[in-house]
Amino acid sequence: MPTLKSRSRSRSHDKLPTNEIDQGLKKRWVYVLVVVAFVLVNLYSPVILRTILQVYQSSDSASESNGRLLELSDEEKRILQKITTKISGSVLPQNVTNTTGGFIHVGKTGGSTLTSVLRHGCHSFFERPCHVVPNESIVSKTVTYYHTPDWDRLAQQPHDYYIWTVRDPFARTASAFVYQHPFNVYIRRRQYKEKVYNFPMKKLYPIFNRCFKTLDSFAKALKHQYQRKTNISLIVAQSLKCEVLANAMFQHKAEELNQHLYYDYRLFQQPFENNNTRQEALFVIRTEFMWRDWVVINELLGQTPGTVFSNETSQLRNTTKYALPVKAVIGEEERDYLCQSIAPEYRVYFDLLSNAINLGPEDVNKMKEIARKNCPKLEIPQ
Repeated sequence: MPTLKSRSRSRSHDKLPTNEIDQGLKKRWVYVLVVVAFVLVNLYSPVILRTILQVYQSSDSASESNGRLLELSDEEKRILQKITTKISGSVLPQNVTNTTGGFIHVGKTGGSTLTSVLRHGCHSFFERPCHVVPNESIVSKTVTYYHTPDWDRLAQQPHDYYIWTVRDPFARTASAFVYQHPFNVYIRRRQYKEKVYNFPMKKLYPIFNRCFKTLDSFAKALKHQYQRKTNISLIVAQSLKCEVLANAMFQHKAEELNQHLYYDYRLFQQPFENNNTRQEALFVIRTEFMWRDWVVINELLGQTPGTVFSNETSQLRNTTKYALPVKAVIGEEERDYLCQSIAPEYRVYFDLLSNAINLGPEDVNKMKEIARKNCPKLEIPQ
């Protein structure tokens, strides 16, 4: 009986051997499967990728938070036990406000993105709830939201815990300046059809055109320190020196020139200092590690590890995709002037980080490294 090789050789050239036919069919099926897979990946890859990221991040964060729990002091454990006990008996339906926690959104720290996962993530003058949140987290169910228009309400309602959104002060300051610069707002409105409300363009444009066309020119105006005792209106600002205006923006004397610079860490801290109110339970969400901090905080508050929904694909108020005339570009000398002006902000910022239950020493050190890169000549605590 001939071998397979000799049998294949004995066949005529006009007929394919059976094994070659099988291989041909297999190749065709592989080709079909590749095409189908290509179509499916293109249609559903964002969903698949997001799901994989969420699962990976949740499992990663859960291990981090569990490790962090072992490092909690007895006092921190007592505080968390008190909060989680209260939360477990008071998680309310979507149409009811729960006041266990306060969520403090400091401007240009990623807070707008986080509002997408908060049922009450909107200003106090809007009807609440303002979002229906799928897979709702403990934080979403238990916080009252505070942003710049709600600042004065912080002193009216004490909470069992507070969450602050924070970002390196230099990065936050540069972002706030660029975001609310009238040259950029004009382009965002006209070219990109973005809705920007209550922005006094006609009054602000000539002031910035005269004094602060760029971030560099703004920082240069901070070279010499000027102390302003009274508030500056936009009418008065038309005739004041640029140096006076620049300094006033960091002294809480020029709210109308840039609201995000006005409502900084120090100002949001004032209601607690004025009322001698201690933030017994403090958490922070760092822009640089936003969704990791979000997951860890929810798990510390009692949510089952791996079940915290994080909306990584959402990035609201992101203007980096726009071609805007004023950019966050600054020279080394000008950087030093700006850093000296925000030194008080750094002190409050590091105080928040150091007292945050959800952060350990390594987390704080990472933020100090970022601060040293952004402000190399500024004295950053060890």
